[in-house]
Amino acid sequence: MIKLISTQNQVPIFGMANLRGKQVTREKLDFSFYFSCGDGVNHANRVKICFDPNKLSHREFDGYMELHGDYSWSPNDNGRHIKAKQVNKAREFFKKYRVLFNSVWFESIPEDVVQDYLRGLIDFEDVLVAFEVSVVGEELYDRIQLCKNLTELTQTVEE
Repeated sequence: MIKLISTQNQVPIFGMANLRGKQVTREKLDFSFYFSCGDGVNHANRVKICFDPNKLSHREFDGYMELHGDYSWSPNDNGRHIKAKQVNKAREFFKKYRVLFNSVWFESIPEDVVQDYLRGLIDFEDVLVAFEVSVVGEELYDRIQLCKNLTELTQTVEE
């Protein structure tokens, strides 16, 4: 979920979950990214990407990718040239794991569950039990628990 972080001036700012590409063990990534739930956000589901697997910086991020429709890419004007091949690889990754990022966006599962799963710290079954019954409803929750893999989970949730 989005966390409010206090600064020295006591002005709350939004915090986002993040993953450095080098931390992700389920895929080989050449980028790092931020993601969050949609509570209190005035835009559609998207991720903030830095095409460096070793670091994340709000100041050096390379752009946003929408996590719906055609997964459009909006580059940041930071002077770095990002190749289409890099953007397409990121797009493929986010499409593959869309059910997890969308579930975070709609607060069906906590951000840290997706972080831990992509880091290889928890199993797929741990992701399934993390779904919030109060958000998805008992019937869908029961069907989610029967899923054996990401493809089945995606099909079940998107039905």
